[in-house]
Amino acid sequence: MRTLSLYALGITLPALASLHASPIPSFSDVSVHDPSVVEADGAYYVFGSHLASAWSPDLMNWYQVSSSVVDGNPLFPNVTTDLADVLAYSKTDTLWAPDVHRMPDGRFEFYYCACEGSSPLSSLGHASSDTILGPYEDEGVLLQSGMTGTSEDGSVYNSTRHPNAVDPTLFNSPDGRLFMVYGSYSGGIFVMEMDPDTGVQLSGQGYGTKIMGGNHVRIEGAYTAYNEDTGYYYLFVSFGGLDSDGGYNIRVCRATSPTGPYYDTAGQNMTGATGASGTFFDDDAIAPYGAKLMGNYQFAHDELEHYTTSTGYISPGHNSILYDSASGKWFNVFHTRFVGQDEAHQVRVHQMFFNADGWPVVAPHRYAGETIGSYDTTSLAGTYKVINHGKDISTTVKTSTNWVFNADGSISDVGTWTLDSGHNVTISLSGIQYKGVFCKMWDDDKRLWVNTFTALSEAGIALWGSEVGVPKRSQPYTAPAFASVGAQAMRPGETLTVTLEDMQETTPYLYEFRLIDAPTGATVDALTGRVSYTALPSDSGEDKTVTVEAYDAIETGITAQIQFPIHIGTPLEYESIENTFASAASSGLKDSAGVMTGLSARLSGTSTPTNDTRMTLNTSSAVLNIKTSTSDLNGQAGVNLMCAPGHKLSDFGFNGDEDFVVRAEFGAISNLATADQVGIYVGSSVTNVTRAGVIYLGSNQAYSVHTSGTTDTGGHFTSTIDLGDGMTVVIARQQGEWLYYVDGVPTYPLTGAPDFLDSLSDLTVGVFAITPLNSNQKTAPLKSFEVYVANGDCESSAIATWLTSYFGTSPADGTGSIADDPDNDGMANLMEYALGRDPTQYDSWDSVPVSCSDGVIEFSFAKLADPSLRYVVESAPYASPSTWSCIWSSEGADNSTEAAEFSLPYSSPTHMRLRIETVDSYEDAGSKNMRSIINGEMAAWMATDSEASVINDYIWTEGFGWNYTAFWPWVYQWDAPGWMYVYGYDTTFSWVYLPDHDGWNWTSDMYWPWVWNEGSGWRDISQ
Repeated sequence: MRTLSLYALGITLPALASLHASPIPSFSDVSVHDPSVVEADGAYYVFGSHLASAWSPDLMNWYQVSSSVVDGNPLFPNVTTDLADVLAYSKTDTLWAPDVHRMPDGRFEFYYCACEGSSPLSSLGHASSDTILGPYEDEGVLLQSGMTGTSEDGSVYNSTRHPNAVDPTLFNSPDGRLFMVYGSYSGGIFVMEMDPDTGVQLSGQGYGTKIMGGNHVRIEGAYTAYNEDTGYYYLFVSFGGLDSDGGYNIRVCRATSPTGPYYDTAGQNMTGATGASGTFFDDDAIAPYGAKLMGNYQFAHDELEHYTTSTGYISPGHNSILYDSASGKWFNVFHTRFVGQDEAHQVRVHQMFFNADGWPVVAPHRYAGETIGSYDTTSLAGTYKVINHGKDISTTVKTSTNWVFNADGSISDVGTWTLDSGHNVTISLSGIQYKGVFCKMWDDDKRLWVNTFTALSEAGIALWGSEVGVPKRSQPYTAPAFASVGAQAMRPGETLTVTLEDMQETTPYLYEFRLIDAPTGATVDALTGRVSYTALPSDSGEDKTVTVEAYDAIETGITAQIQFPIHIGTPLEYESIENTFASAASSGLKDSAGVMTGLSARLSGTSTPTNDTRMTLNTSSAVLNIKTSTSDLNGQAGVNLMCAPGHKLSDFGFNGDEDFVVRAEFGAISNLATADQVGIYVGSSVTNVTRAGVIYLGSNQAYSVHTSGTTDTGGHFTSTIDLGDGMTVVIARQQGEWLYYVDGVPTYPLTGAPDFLDSLSDLTVGVFAITPLNSNQKTAPLKSFEVYVANGDCESSAIATWLTSYFGTSPADGTGSIADDPDNDGMANLMEYALGRDPTQYDSWDSVPVSCSDGVIEFSFAKLADPSLRYVVESAPYASPSTWSCIWSSEGADNSTEAAEFSLPYSSPTHMRLRIETVDSYEDAGSKNMRSIINGEMAAWMATDSEASVINDYIWTEGFGWNYTAFWPWVYQWDAPGWMYVYGYDTTFSWVYLPDHDGWNWTSDMYWPWVWNEGSGWRDISQ
């Protein structure tokens, strides 16, 4: 018998959280160049060049939304048509850094720009949408630059003094005025006032007011943020070139007026940051200006640290600023390249603080949810890796040197440090003061929480420090202890996420995780232990098992295994085929020797020889060997040699709308050369196809891509694949969503789903192997090929059969669904089924297994051995839907007929309820589930609708402290029939549900019912 007794443990529910260690921060990264950040409705969005965008719930885990200027981009579905004039004027096929600004009426204005690139021939316009992710409707061009002849200010355009009309960002002043700062290289950075209602510039400003730059110096990416605490407008810009060899770096200056003048930490007017007449890219002239917050850097490895890697940023820049009013935190959001990774770039978010002089300083590590705290010199003392960012604009990567911060205020042999207000720090080096803050942060390279500092000098030089990351380990070690994961239940198409939880408050281990056994598509984050799995249509009605091993990165022999089953509900009717190659088939395409392979169709546009010399069936090895051809799958080269064997989906009942799964398992593949590709495809022709597999680009990389017309779009290269043991590739579509997996790793094209295939019924699926850049044929051994099409209704589940047995196949309204309650006893059919009761017979509340005695509330129930059910016991301090938290759940294979028992003390008002869910129905069962509510002031069973009953008319009122004489408490009706607030003399209130008896005549008016003592703690209410 499974029993949970919190009362016996002597702890209260809120204390449960303290039993578990804090989870390791998790991150998901995206590529959005020049990110402009916007918060909307509790989520965070970034918009960048090339119409790229992404969103995040926490500024740590980002999810790509769009990535390129192509029709079908969700921001501008018809971008090449809608902005055809803009692209034509600027002689480009892409868009540069945008900004999204929310207007007072709630709509979103999208400020876009296009530029020729080697000249300032640019257009800057805006579009609007009622929703942040669009689609946006163009509202026209606001500014242009680079023209021959008269410019926006009436004079002849001059690129040395007029701006390049790109990189717009909008900001408000405290009095509600709206401004736009913009510009890049050319004549510098400008600011102009905008109409706060329309988002269009006020007339008569020309290009606005110049605030820095000129003569083509490399300054761009301006972003202005106002801090009401300091009263300053802070202008952030990027100096240098954005490429990995451009020396891009982030700088800041400030002003008391939105239009300037802006000054840096040394008091220099930023209009002086300009190149000499006749020069281009005069970095030396501008390097002394602006406080340099961040440039190229890399924390060096210390010999005491376990992990040797250190990411290192290259050319971080083009930032935006976010103030989160809920947390009071400031963030700097930018893109960066990385040491040794060429031009690959990602979004990064670092928390930003303001020092004692009111200047922003940026945290040295990416944001991981940290909050600045109060520290003392003893806890902060230690060895720090220190970066001096300097003021130069160069390709040099600043590496760290070790300094020892002593508790007595000395720093090695270099200076001193003082701590104020628990985190403010002043570092003195040779008479120069650096002012900033200390903050404990997550070092993602060393996988440890470490002390850090960030500070800025009056000369505008940033100093960063990060404590040497050494695990605090001492023997004897305690054994690894991970929370068990109960059996899970889910529907096809749902994504399950489970984070494995270390139960130790503190642990000496550096855990890493790997999958030992898991279904296709399941992944585990190697560092966080977060398991993710999306059930495929072909998994419906099945049980899967996930086994994860956690091991210590230093002592790899210290391990723990966590295993849990997953039940995928709602079995589907389907047609399928699985081709294996242990014997010749009786039909299908013929191999080089004329042997039938069982594969029956080819992609339209490929050759169809009688005996295909590129296929050889090897029954002794049970593989179909497929040789590569010289085709590029775009129909541009060698298309008549393309090998694309597979099947027509229509042969399995596919009409265009059904869910399907295509899966291929390959054996070991060797000797791939540059651009060689092996994988599977879904399409109608070689020019209308999507595919996934492996491509060789210096290494074997998982990839996916679309081909529409003669162009590949959305190419996405993810994990490195070890082809020594082969690979499995899956493309699936379910409920309109496309899924791509290469060796279990999600690998989705960057341009989203292949919508161009959704309306087609004549789709072919199959395998391909190609060598686009060489004629050296390789061999891909195909071990199996599977096609699955869900082409019928859901099969009958256990609960569906149960409902039919009671109510027939065509039940009357209000009787035969899982949410109905035909016997009006307050228990929906789903609850009746789960508790083994008769849904046609009223259940007396005397039979409810609830007891209240000896200061303990107890109840129990027997589970039904149906893996599609989920039993959930929840508790809350008050009977409010927003406060319920799960204290126990039983899912899938956990379900059995043994009883579950629960108890809670009366020591504080505590509510418990039982909730039932099922994955074998797509109805919203949660809204009608019968629930059990138990607390220290009331004992009653109720449902979420108003048809419930109670045990009796007695109310448990011990918490009120009423004496044994009758009195009149206040009682009035709540917002639902039967619910009452009861107010006593010496308490707040109790929630009570009472049946609507004749003669009670509840109204919204106050009244005084009689409340009589009926024994210790129990009261009878009568009118």
